[in-house]
Amino acid sequence: MSFISTRVGQFTYFDLCLGMPEWRTRRVLDFGGNIGNLLTAGSTIDPRNYWCIDVSRDAIAQGIAAHPQAHFLFYDRYNWAFNPAGTEGLPIPDPGQRFDVIVAYSVFTHTNQSETRELVAQLRQLLAPGGVIAFTFIDAGYRQSKQPGDGYFEGTNLEWRLEKAKRLNPHVDIDAMREKARGAAWITLVNDERLYVDDDDADAAEFSRQTGYHTFCSPAHIAALFPGAVVVPPPRDAYPPPIAYEMQHCCLLLA
Repeated sequence: MSFISTRVGQFTYFDLCLGMPEWRTRRVLDFGGNIGNLLTAGSTIDPRNYWCIDVSRDAIAQGIAAHPQAHFLFYDRYNWAFNPAGTEGLPIPDPGQRFDVIVAYSVFTHTNQSETRELVAQLRQLLAPGGVIAFTFIDAGYRQSKQPGDGYFEGTNLEWRLEKAKRLNPHVDIDAMREKARGAAWITLVNDERLYVDDDDADAAEFSRQTGYHTFCSPAHIAALFPGAVVVPPPRDAYPPPIAYEMQHCCLLLA
């Protein structure tokens, strides 16, 4: 079975980042929305105005079953972790609508720089006049906790990921990885064991298995990649306990 997300709370996250707009009358495209969890946990989006595009065939099928009034499209594009049998470079399917809001939660945290720019450019073509794109990215240097002992991880996002990598792969030298990543604008961690920085790019042929592809980008670099972008820090109140924190920044792009 292809990837099924159990995470909820994406609606509150984007609601806060976008300044709590009136959602009911807006046409919404959830790019990489999986089973449509944006429609849960307090969402005020009208399912009839909701479209989801995702590379997981099983997620699309489950979303259709759970939200029969909404619109789900399977996107058979290659993705290192979520659709390795897909077609490389396949354009985003045109749903025949233009959207007031396009969101993408934890999508471009799993793609390289060139693919991120390519897909965002295609999403911009799907915006209605006055529309906005909101997508997340992870800043390697963002420190999730401001004060020790407050229930948050006390290191940076990258340190959190590297500590997890060490648990999964005890042989990896996370100190060397941390040093290599110092000052980098774009960081890619593959299979929680090999790290690439800036213009380095991982080749799937280097690996006998594909278990994870995680990218990190500084807010300044996002602003350079997308001139005119507004970067919003992680909203601290996006999720109720026991979810302790939100690690992802949000990039807003206006039509």
